[in-house]
Amino acid sequence: GLGGGGVGGAASVCASCGKTAKESGGPRCLRVCTGTRGGSVRYCGAACRRTHWPVHKQECGRAARQ
Repeated sequence: GLGGGGVGGAASVCASCGKTAKESGGPRCLRVCTGTRGGSVRYCGAACRRTHWPVHKQECGRAARQ
């Protein structure tokens, strides 16, 4: 498919900075947020996860459990 395709192609970028898995160092370098269904939100590191949290917490299951 387009854009690197595959299953979950759109989720293969950091939700905060937009880096692809390849740019982040490989396919396993993007960490999945376990609070979202299907792992649709990924981050290349803790700094990006923290930066994006104010936006992401509204849809994240983790926030609902806190």
